[in-house]
Amino acid sequence: MSIQDWAAIGEIVGAIAVVVTLIYLAAQIRVSNRETRAVTTQSALNNEMDMIAVMVENAATWDKVITGVPLEAGEETRKGILLYNLLMAETESRYLQYKAGYLEPAAWEQRIPSIRMTIRNPMHQIWRPTPGANAHSLDFLRMLDELADEAAGE
Repeated sequence: MSIQDWAAIGEIVGAIAVVVTLIYLAAQIRVSNRETRAVTTQSALNNEMDMIAVMVENAATWDKVITGVPLEAGEETRKGILLYNLLMAETESRYLQYKAGYLEPAAWEQRIPSIRMTIRNPMHQIWRPTPGANAHSLDFLRMLDELADEAAGE
């Protein structure tokens, strides 16, 4: 065999190695994406459990918030706004994970009806102009405002 024959064999072996490497990398990326989504889902569940614990600690105020019963001026109103902001922070976290592709679209779509119900609550109108609301991303606030406009039109 000549050196040219060996070179041709080397090129074939190199091409096969590149294809095998690409297949391996694609499989690794797929596994990594699956693991990232699993971690994101678990993180969302953990955040929701933490939020539920806070809501339970403040059940009397939260009950008034979700039923639309007027809150007493002062501390109870501030507490209601903070609890509502906590709910919106958890919702924004899921929204951003969805937008980044880490949260399954179906998981986000299942959340939309509860968001619509939440923004129909009088507390949404109290919360929206507060500094806590304005600390959220513009994209998230636009999405909430669009849902609020849709809810007002229904």
